[in-house]
Amino acid sequence: MRGSLYIAVSASLWGLWSLFFKSAERAAGAVPVSAQAEAAVVLAVMLLALLPRAVRDQRSAPRRSRAEWTRLAVVGALDGLNFWCFLLAMQRTTVAIAVLTHYLAPLVIALLAPIALREPWRLRTFAALALALIGLALLLQPWAHPPSAQDLSGAALGAASALCYGTSVVIQKTLVMRFSAWELGAFSKPIALMVLLLAMPSTRDLALEPTPLAWLVAGGVLCGALPLVLFFMGLGLTTASRAAVLTLCEPLVAVLVGALVWREPLGPWSAVGATFMLAAAGWIARGERPVPALGPSALSVR
Repeated sequence: MRGSLYIAVSASLWGLWSLFFKSAERAAGAVPVSAQAEAAVVLAVMLLALLPRAVRDQRSAPRRSRAEWTRLAVVGALDGLNFWCFLLAMQRTTVAIAVLTHYLAPLVIALLAPIALREPWRLRTFAALALALIGLALLLQPWAHPPSAQDLSGAALGAASALCYGTSVVIQKTLVMRFSAWELGAFSKPIALMVLLLAMPSTRDLALEPTPLAWLVAGGVLCGALPLVLFFMGLGLTTASRAAVLTLCEPLVAVLVGALVWREPLGPWSAVGATFMLAAAGWIARGERPVPALGPSALSVR
């Protein structure tokens, strides 16, 4: 029970990301805050929180091969791209569309795992994929009104973040017996930060005013580092498959915040579409066998 509570609380805190990102952007006023800068600040805060425990684990860890460290670096690059795409999606479209398209990640994992990890193909995977695509169509409703270019690009970026995250998790599955969860979270962050810095139009983007910077640091602590620690604690007390289902608290909270705080419209058909997408993710998660913990789903190692 305690482990499930930790997971549910951590996922609910991830659902509050938009409060900090959008507040930082509004506080910046006429000077736009780039998605790369937002992601870099938050990832740096998370790195500082994870690094002490990761260094301690590394001291007692077995020797890892160069290939394993290379795969961990690839995880870092994918996580940087994941975070960047997700924040761009949130800037361009509604919180609901950005978060729910990002939650195509469990389906990406289910499709990639048989190819990369030689796990058996399951009919459940394709049925859940069909359900998720129907839900996405209901969410966007192209037959009712032509989706704006912003909504379409935001949905595409959310799906791209899901692809990056799903691929990252599949690679992490090959490393989970060689690195602790803290090491996977911390040692991938420098590469993720490097990707974001290379993608940044100018390093001047990091010269943030105190108020937006404070919002981003607070988000890094309250929606990044704190729930990450709670998630790792919870994973030690419950199964990974149950944790995957409980992380669905994140999109539920995120959609509610978008509707109640940011006044984003969520009509009845959109609500049905969101329910279908969450049901598809939950169906996939419930079909997984319990496996060693990998790391949180949404913006933790993302």
